[in-house]
Amino acid sequence: MARISIQNFVGEIPRASPRLLPINSAQEATNCKLWSHELLPWRGLEVINNPTKTGPILTIYPLADVSTYWMHWIEDVDVARGPIAGDETKRSYYTGTDAPRVTDHDMVHASAGTNYPTDSYLLGIPAATAALTSTLGAGGSGTAVARAYVITFVSGWSEESAPNAVSNIVSAMPGQTVDLSAMGKAATLTQAAGVATAACTGHGFSTGDKLLIGGANQGDYNRVVAITNTGANSFTYPIDNTATVSPATGTIAVFKVAAGSAPGRTNITTKYIYRVATSDSGAAYLFVASVAIGTLTYADSIADTALGEELATTDWLPPPTGLAGLISLPNGVMAGFVGNQVYLSEPYAPYAWPLKYKQVTDFPVVSLGHMGTTIIAATSGKPYLINGIDPAYAAPSQHPGIMPCVSKRGLVSTEFGVLYPSSAGLVMANGGGAELITLALIDPDDWEAFAPTTIHAEFYNGAYIAFYSTGIVDGITQGRGFIIEGIGRGDLHLTELDFYRYGMFLDPDTDTLYLVNYDGTTNSIEEWEGSITRKTYRWKSKVFAHRPTCQQAAKVVARYSETLDAADVAAYQALHDAQVAANAAIIAAGLGRGAVNGGAVNVYAVNGNDMVEPVEVPTAEPSSIEFKLYADGVLRYTKVVSDSKPFRLPGGYTGKETEVELSGVAPVLEIVLAENISELRDS
Repeated sequence: MARISIQNFVGEIPRASPRLLPINSAQEATNCKLWSHELLPWRGLEVINNPTKTGPILTIYPLADVSTYWMHWIEDVDVARGPIAGDETKRSYYTGTDAPRVTDHDMVHASAGTNYPTDSYLLGIPAATAALTSTLGAGGSGTAVARAYVITFVSGWSEESAPNAVSNIVSAMPGQTVDLSAMGKAATLTQAAGVATAACTGHGFSTGDKLLIGGANQGDYNRVVAITNTGANSFTYPIDNTATVSPATGTIAVFKVAAGSAPGRTNITTKYIYRVATSDSGAAYLFVASVAIGTLTYADSIADTALGEELATTDWLPPPTGLAGLISLPNGVMAGFVGNQVYLSEPYAPYAWPLKYKQVTDFPVVSLGHMGTTIIAATSGKPYLINGIDPAYAAPSQHPGIMPCVSKRGLVSTEFGVLYPSSAGLVMANGGGAELITLALIDPDDWEAFAPTTIHAEFYNGAYIAFYSTGIVDGITQGRGFIIEGIGRGDLHLTELDFYRYGMFLDPDTDTLYLVNYDGTTNSIEEWEGSITRKTYRWKSKVFAHRPTCQQAAKVVARYSETLDAADVAAYQALHDAQVAANAAIIAAGLGRGAVNGGAVNVYAVNGNDMVEPVEVPTAEPSSIEFKLYADGVLRYTKVVSDSKPFRLPGGYTGKETEVELSGVAPVLEIVLAENISELRDS
C-alpha cells in the first residue's frame, strides 16, 4: 500500500465511520490539545482555593483577589456584574438562591465566616402599600388647588422604589401648610429567644403580611419580614441571625409592602415625598423632600415653584422572587425568567423590573443567553429571539423548529451566537435563527452518550468545553468532559476529557478558566492549565483500509527534546513535597480508609485509601511516547519511542486495515507508516 502520513491532527467526528474519517481525524482523542493541529497534552489543573460550604459546589464567582473571596453555592446560581456608572466595588447581582440578590467586594466578606458571600441585600426596592394622610394646616391665601401625595423608599445606593397608594386629596392655597401623617406606623420593639415583639397600637396587620422594618441603618433593621399577628396592638417576627447588631428595645417604623416581597435585608435608608402638580402639559408628581426612613410625619410648606424633579419610578418594581437565569446585556438591561415569562430591567437600573417589559413564550424557558442586545430564550420547545435594544419596544420572534434546551447550565453566550444542548445535539441560535450545528459531527443517537440533560459548559478560546455526569457513586458524581472546536469556522471536531468537574467559571477580567471539584469532603477551585504537570493524551487514528499487507516501518516525529527548565523542575518538586506532606497528615489522623470492602466494587483499589500518589519529579530529559500498531483490529506492536528516527515493525502477518495509537506528553508533528524502512529515511 501507499505510505501513510498523518499530520495536522484534529479530533473525533463520531458520526463518521472509522474507515471514512479524514486522514487526520481520530477515532478517539482524549486529553488532546489540538488547537495548533499538533498533538499536544493539556497541562494539569492547579488548586488555588478551597471553598468552605458543605456539599458539592456547582457555582463559583470571584469578587476580589481570586485566591481569596470566591462566592460559591451548592445551587445553580447565575451571577452578572452590574452596569453601574462609576462603580469600583464590582457590584454583582445573582439569582438562584432564596431571592434575587446583590452584593459587592466589601459586602462579600463583611460578616463572619468564609461561606462567601457572607452578606448581601435583596435585589429591588419594595414599595409601601398604604397611603399616607394629608391634612390642611395653617396659613395661605389665594386660589386653592388640589394636592395629593405619595412616598417612595430610597436605598443607600440611590435606588428608588415605586410609589405607594395616593393619599387623600386636599385643596390647599398657596403658602398653606399641608400636614402629612401615616407615613408608616410606630412600634416599640423588644426581643427574646430569637423573636422580636413589636408593640404597635391598632396596627391592622394580619399573620403573613410582609413589613419593612425601618430604623437605624444597621443590624436587624431595614429588612422585610413576614409577621405573626399576636393581637390588635402587637405582632412578632424572627430576628435575623446574621445581623451584626441585633435590635434592642426602641422605637421603630414599620411599613406594609407587597405580599410577594421576599424576606431579607434591604439597603433602604430614606423616603422621598412627592406631590401632584398641574400645568398646561398635564399633571405630574414632583419632588417635595427627602426624610429619614423612620420619619412618620412631615409638614409640607414648599412653594410650587420650588418643587423638584418629576417622579420617574412609577412602575419600578423589584424582580419576582423566583427570577432565574440572570444575564446582563451591553445596553445596561438585565434579563431573567420565571416559567414562560421573560423579565427585563430598566436600562442601567438593575433593581427595577417594570411589568410592562415582560415577554411571554409558548413554552417554559429553560435558560437565557444573548448575542449583543438580542436575548435568546431557550425553552423546552422552540427558541425565542427577543430584541432587547430598548426594553420598552422589545419584540419577540419564535424560531419554527422544535429545538428544546435540555440543560440550563449547558447554555453559553458567544460571539457567534448562543449555544445550548438539545436532545439531538448542540444548537446555535443567533439573529439569523437557530440550527443544530453538530448534526454532521454527532448522530443524535450517539449524542445521548454525553448525557445532555447533565451538561454544564463554558465557551473558552473559541471552544465549547463541557462536562457531563454518568452517575453518582458514594456521593461523588462520576463523569467525563468533551470539547467541541471549530465553532464559527464550520469544521467541528470533538475531543474528550477523562475527568469530571462540578462547575466552571470564565473570568471576564483575565480570560482565565476555573473549575470546581469535590472529593466527597472538600471542594477545590482549580485553574485550567494552571499546573506545570501535563495530562497524558491518547490519540487513535482512523481505520486505513488497503490491500493485504504488513507494515514494516514507522516513525513518530515529535519534539522529544522539549525539556523542563529549572523553575519547572522546582515547581514539580514543590508539588511532590506538598502531596507527601498531605499523605503524612492523613496517616497521622488515622484516615487511611484502607479496609477491603470499604467501597463499592471498582470504585477504589483493593486496600485503597484517600492518599494520592505523589507526582514524579522529572529531570531535564527528553520525553517519550507510547506507540501502538493495530492490524485488522488486533494490537500487533507496542513501542516506547523517544526520538524521531524510523524504527522497524514486526512482520509475520498481513492485514487489510491499519490503525495507530499514540499516548504521551511530547508534542507530535507527524506519524508515518510504510511497508519498508527505506521509504522513511528521507522523509
